[in-house]
Amino acid sequence: MLQLFVMGRSDEQVLRILKPPSNIELLSISLYSGRRFPEWMEMRDPHSSSSFPRLETIKLNWMWKLEEWVLNWRHKKECLPALQHLDIQYCYGLKGLPQLELMTSLKELTISECPKLKFVFHGLRHLTSLQYLRIGECPKVVIPKEELDALVALRGPFLEYIDAELIHEDSTTTT
Repeated sequence: MLQLFVMGRSDEQVLRILKPPSNIELLSISLYSGRRFPEWMEMRDPHSSSSFPRLETIKLNWMWKLEEWVLNWRHKKECLPALQHLDIQYCYGLKGLPQLELMTSLKELTISECPKLKFVFHGLRHLTSLQYLRIGECPKVVIPKEELDALVALRGPFLEYIDAELIHEDSTTTT
């Protein structure tokens, strides 16, 4: 298993130089001090449908300045086919996420301690492989109740830990 762990107060220049090989399976970045990830973290490559086709796990933790993580999907149906675990925690400046509903292979999704994150979970029902969902301490996140209900109906029982105030009855609610 090829893994890359980046820890310490790395800035944008260090991470830009540190592009991992395309066969990486786990990417863990902690204490990154940049406001935006370099292009290789946008998971795009002009010669491939996915820059990291074997990537199974992404962990992004303890990032105070990171404002947005963008994935440049060339086609709506494009996704990271192997991605099963996405863990985003303690990203205090994070304001936006990529289209998570396109990550249909996700089995575990954790998003916590991201107080500036403004995100509406439309398309949650498309995460049919999901077995574990944890969303907490993200007061600007909105989870439409109908999306969560549809996911539970499709999946049956699974583990979920969601702050109750994030679930909204009105599906037109925006942040």
